Amino acid sequence: MARCYYLEYKSNGYLSSSNDKYICKLCMQEFSVDSAQVKYTCNSDCGEKYKECIVYKYHNS
Repeated sequence: MARCYYLEYKSNGYLSSSNDKYICKLCMQEFSVDSAQVKYTCNSDCGEKYKECIVYKYHNS
């Protein structure tokens, strides 16, 4: 599993994770924990898909 270095996990609940979010520190966008963007790009189970993200490419070129 390869996770983007700029992806930050933010927990908003003490007993439940229903309000938890991921925040991209590059584009400042918030994603839900079950977001397809996070699952397949930012925190992918295989490979380093985050390197294909347009925002990541722009900031690291």
